[in-house]
Amino acid sequence: MLHEASLILEGGGMRGVYTGGVLEYFMEQDLYFRKNYGVSAGACQGMSYLSRQAGRNKKVTIDLINDKRYMKLSGIIDGTGLFNKDFVFDEIPNHLVKFDFEAFTKGPEEMYAVVTDCKTGEADYINLKDITKHQDILTVLLASCSLPLIAPSVDYNGEVYMDGGLADSIPIRHAYQNGFNRHVLILTRERTYRKDITDKKQRVIRKVYKKYPRLIEAIERRDVNYNQSRDIIDVLEAEGLVYPIYPKEPLIVSRTDRDQKKLELAYQMGYEDGRYHHDRLIDFLEG
Repeated sequence: MLHEASLILEGGGMRGVYTGGVLEYFMEQDLYFRKNYGVSAGACQGMSYLSRQAGRNKKVTIDLINDKRYMKLSGIIDGTGLFNKDFVFDEIPNHLVKFDFEAFTKGPEEMYAVVTDCKTGEADYINLKDITKHQDILTVLLASCSLPLIAPSVDYNGEVYMDGGLADSIPIRHAYQNGFNRHVLILTRERTYRKDITDKKQRVIRKVYKKYPRLIEAIERRDVNYNQSRDIIDVLEAEGLVYPIYPKEPLIVSRTDRDQKKLELAYQMGYEDGRYHHDRLIDFLEG
């Protein structure tokens, strides 16, 4: 069933397997949302959900994680990135675990990938349903996942982009101002989590990205913006406008984790949390 509400998917690298588990349960229940926002790994998890490819997120993020082509530490040194973009954003979706672009495109939902404009330091919200070329869709997803220092920036449509979480880790403010009066969030950090605020200047960031001063500003205020978004979620939840789904306990999975057992546990936790919240969520959406 398609609900006139928005779904927001937080990023977090390999912590996104939790999101994949929740979305797997949503698929089984035919639970979908008119507007969808994905940040970084959240955008990737959201794609298989909207293409209705049951089990695909698990195959891509867990079953293939120990393939030697998935990550390469040398990529940080040579500038190509920790995650092998040719493998993750070409070989996998086009050959190994094919992504169903046709099913995705035909779906009635909107899907926005959040990216950060390196020149302005602001977030852009790109509707992937508006993109006709398959490889361009993958390019935008790559941009949304490109974290500073571990991945290069991405050129798309005349702009230079990086990870969407730098400017808007949880786009609740954007969704609230540009959509419906009901918002569902799948977050990859527990309810009480807040980022530590630091006044330390990131010297390496300032040196590497000196041609993008607004990007540097976005990175340095990221922790403050993140915490503000979490506080807004708390306020809107109390007002009955958002339904957040958090891991019931801190995930033991790190951003770059390759431990399949840990990843499987986080995925299963997401699936069980999806089951736990389902009836309450339906009441929220239909109330």
